[in-house]
Amino acid sequence: MFVVTPASASKYNLTIMSSLAPVASQLVLGAPPDCDTNAACKSGLQPVYGITFKEIKSLDFGGPQTVAAIESGAVDVGELFSLDPTITQKGWTVLQDDKNLQPAGNFFPLIRTDVLNDEITSLLNAVTAKLTTDGMLELVGRVQVDKEDVAAVAKDFLTKNGLLS
Repeated sequence: MFVVTPASASKYNLTIMSSLAPVASQLVLGAPPDCDTNAACKSGLQPVYGITFKEIKSLDFGGPQTVAAIESGAVDVGELFSLDPTITQKGWTVLQDDKNLQPAGNFFPLIRTDVLNDEITSLLNAVTAKLTTDGMLELVGRVQVDKEDVAAVAKDFLTKNGLLS
């Protein structure tokens, strides 16, 4: 997802991706190294939204380089993952993808077929049914921001949702 600081959102009247088109030629995008060839980035922005940025800075895949570049003003727009707790923590504005350029995130279990059985299938289905975007954002935030142990966060989630006693 594409994000901007509240100051940039206010200055350029940015709320949705379409609102970038008239001003993008003045702005710098901080994006992953594959942006040039990624259909959800540069190669999709022009045909879907009519967006051409002044410059695209190749950074990391929604990580600390992109976050630092947004914070410092080295880029005006950054591409981050939807579950990145930094977005909420920093109060950044998410530009809504009003033309559905980027695919929706979905949670699904992945397991080797040689270890899959009915018991594991039932357990994975029960866990997946309890996962929501807001819930996942909270869990990721507890690990990334609060530095809680992954196993402890997972156990707490399972216990609170009646999946572990």
